[in-house]
Amino acid sequence: MKNKILQYSIVLFVITFISATSITFMKNITEPILTLRAKEKLDYAINNNLKILYPSMSDDYEVLDDTIRNKSLITNIFKITFKNNDNTYYTYNVSSPGKNGNINFLVVYNEMNKIDNIIYISHKETRGRGDKIESEDFLSKIVGQHIGGFNAPNITGATYSSLGVKNGIEEANKHLQEVILGE
Repeated sequence: MKNKILQYSIVLFVITFISATSITFMKNITEPILTLRAKEKLDYAINNNLKILYPSMSDDYEVLDDTIRNKSLITNIFKITFKNNDNTYYTYNVSSPGKNGNINFLVVYNEMNKIDNIIYISHKETRGRGDKIESEDFLSKIVGQHIGGFNAPNITGATYSSLGVKNGIEEANKHLQEVILGE
């Protein structure tokens, strides 16, 4: 009887060891690929969406702080300048929890420290409910607000989604006001 228990314990240990080793191996293989895909999505959002919305945007943008990534909802901060004037826009890449995972989006601030645009990179919010965060009705209530007086709307039936966007914007507002502008 003791031999059977010992034999089963050894078999279970071997199976567990092989499983853990396999999972670690697969993580090491897939992690760089997933990181590259996330960077490609961000590059696409910046190079296509922002340049379509702001055609006079200079080709180069400055990454202000990419060390903030593990400290907050903010993953990157960009300083964007324009070819034909001295305006500077700040763009925050935010990843904020929604109902079905993180909502990844850009918050663009104009030279008057108002939200100029919201650009969604990716999210998995429920179709017909949570994806209302992309609606013109929701966005029009956010765009144009000053960082000092931000008041985000809620979406009935999409509380977690709208709260995710609100929390991300509030954190970006706070960072822009305190760290970048020094107010």
